[in-house]
Amino acid sequence: TLHCVNPENENGPEVTVKCLNCDTITQVKEKLLDAVYKGSPYSQRPKAGDMDL
Repeated sequence: TLHCVNPENENGPEVTVKCLNCDTITQVKEKLLDAVYKGSPYSQRPKAGDMDL
């Protein structure tokens, strides 16, 4: 389980994301982005490769 905050609003609420220990780094980044940018069009989200953990 990971806890993440939106990089654009670091004072916002934490988002909890469940990850498997067999997930790749890219899969974890995608799950985090899906949770943080829920409701946003995919085309307007940052790409997983552009983000750092």
